[in-house]
Amino acid sequence: MTPQDLATLSPQERLDLTLDLLESPAAEGVALTPAQDAALVQRIAGLRDVHDELEWTKPLLAEAIAEIDRGEGVPLAEVEARLDGLLVQCQRNSRSFVRTEKTCTATRCATASRTQRP
Repeated sequence: MTPQDLATLSPQERLDLTLDLLESPAAEGVALTPAQDAALVQRIAGLRDVHDELEWTKPLLAEAIAEIDRGEGVPLAEVEARLDGLLVQCQRNSRSFVRTEKTCTATRCATASRTQRP
């Protein structure tokens, strides 16, 4: 197995391979120092704690697939049209907010300068 092959393995597959290698007969003749053994145990424990970053998406994906299977899915073109509409609305609201904020800032500055004059 090449380093490139190892790089393509998932964390779980790397953990399984590590455990297989440690339990193999060839590993029985290898003597580790206590420090090496402790480091190895710690690294293996860390691999077990690796969390799939996309694990939270699995229930959402399963529900989306079920909706499609039931014929409840929304066509991609419709989703894109909705998103485009939201983008336009957000851009319009942003410009409005900026104009309002500049007006408010200018009003506050003018008011403050009038009230500070002796």
